Amino acid sequence: MTSKFITRIIAIIISMLSYGGLFAQTSVLDSEIGDFGKRQLDKSFILPKKQLSDYGLRPIKHLPKSGAKSATVSFTATPSAESVTLTFDKNNDCYQYYVAVTDTGMLEQIYAIYTSFGMTVTYEELMATYVSQGICCTSDTSITITGLNPATGYSCYIWALASATDQTGVAILGNGFTTTVDGGSGTATIAVSNAVQDRSISYAIQCGTETGYFKMGYFDSISVARNGWTIDSLIQQTCQKQNQRPGITSMIIDELNKGTKYYSIFLPYNHNHQIGTVVIDTARTTGMSPAVDITNLQAEINSERLMNISFYATPNVVCTDGYDIWIWDYSLLSEVLYYNDLGYTIYDFEGADPWYSGTTAGEVRFTDLYLNPGTTYYVYIAAKGEDTVFDYGTTFVTPIGGGTGVASVDVSITNITTNSATLTTNPNDQTAYYYCLSGKSSSFASHGINDAEAVVDYMESIDAPRLTVGFSEQKNNLKKATEYTVWAVPFNQDNVMGNASCEVFTTLTVGINEANDIQLNVYPNPVSTILNIVGVEGFKEVFLYNSFGQQIMYRQLENDVLRIDVSELIPGTYHLRFIGNQLSTTVKVIVK
Repeated sequence: MTSKFITRIIAIIISMLSYGGLFAQTSVLDSEIGDFGKRQLDKSFILPKKQLSDYGLRPIKHLPKSGAKSATVSFTATPSAESVTLTFDKNNDCYQYYVAVTDTGMLEQIYAIYTSFGMTVTYEELMATYVSQGICCTSDTSITITGLNPATGYSCYIWALASATDQTGVAILGNGFTTTVDGGSGTATIAVSNAVQDRSISYAIQCGTETGYFKMGYFDSISVARNGWTIDSLIQQTCQKQNQRPGITSMIIDELNKGTKYYSIFLPYNHNHQIGTVVIDTARTTGMSPAVDITNLQAEINSERLMNISFYATPNVVCTDGYDIWIWDYSLLSEVLYYNDLGYTIYDFEGADPWYSGTTAGEVRFTDLYLNPGTTYYVYIAAKGEDTVFDYGTTFVTPIGGGTGVASVDVSITNITTNSATLTTNPNDQTAYYYCLSGKSSSFASHGINDAEAVVDYMESIDAPRLTVGFSEQKNNLKKATEYTVWAVPFNQDNVMGNASCEVFTTLTVGINEANDIQLNVYPNPVSTILNIVGVEGFKEVFLYNSFGQQIMYRQLENDVLRIDVSELIPGTYHLRFIGNQLSTTVKVIVK
């Protein structure tokens, strides 16, 4: 796991705690609903752009080290619907102490993220690292923390310092508490009205006397349509949002897209946690966001079995600064995107340049692309104007191509030296795609790769490329006098595997000029009965391998001529490997 990716996960945790933190100076609703409310973890990991300071948070830098003396603090919690009073009792070894409170549900979600990546962490460590600001106390006292959510569980964390000089003490995760609920036991009600601007919607809220608390959430109409969400599913997702106090009379949701319709959902509850009448409010922000419409997208395979893609792009009137287009394989989404309620949104392209940059309407065409056949791709657009709006235009699946007969791919190894070789592949017309991998023979053997089916599993497990056309590639940085294996496994358009090819070669022990002095004459080739090899002087032993890299014969060489009876062998491709004191070479033999 890269350090950059771990940093992103930490950013997720910080952003989550910023929503549940209790020591922020501004209103929870005013400062955080508009930001966190549009992020959720059910699709992929959140990768927020904001830094720690942007959320008004800072790590506590004066935390005590655990284990010195016996400084301890105990406390009791007296919660109400929106606050809690904590009464502390410290012993004589305690010089001073800090206390922080965090939403237990948030803490559990953060803990789940860590453990899902195999990272070991405790709740104490999480609270000690990611809190808003601890409250410092120097004597037995009671403090009241306000701004809590009703009917919500919280965890208390205390750092007890034994002295002012060595800053050591005992850190404990104390007992938690659950806030109570205001309101009656009848039917909870809520009434809302909205006022819209370019990028925000403000709500006036009025809760009935029987309303203990309410939950809210919002979704834009685009994501609703794309994901096929129903009102019931929107309500279910909204129920995952934080509880809000009935005393809240207004809230603002900002950083929205212009000219977009939003569904805002309010769920009122009484103090017995019974849901009242759900209110679904719809509002459209004013103005217009820059956008580009993608139509008539087509993907095809040309005569060389490379991909061609074309579509028509139409920017709207406020797309004044042009637009950029990227095309991404679905499997790469987790690397370049984060998810919010507006759908998949581009966050970080890792420095990748766009495939195309345009300013006006017109056809966009890409030709001779090495894309994977039968694979889903997304067209992503950054439309630029007063705002820059990232959005995907549409999706497409690349065609399979190839025939329905027996797929095959020929592999040849040429120009072998002490540290390089040329690898060439050539699929037949029935091959829709094929996998091709090369590496040390010992590496394949260590993975139990000894037949075509196992090779397919191995290739898919490491996300090997799916090729559609032949290629020639120079393999450099090979090890001297080392055996290498090249596998190529073809499939037709019905995804039926064809004849797998396996080529084995050994890099030279001596330089290429000296190796060329050895002239092997292998005949006939192809062969059906007796194979004759002349010029083996200088080699001491020979090995015969089948197309799966399995050794089926070994002989020691005593003279310049070798005769091998192949009449009992199964027709196919074989390899003779000759080894001497200072060199080795491999010859391909076709048995018919």
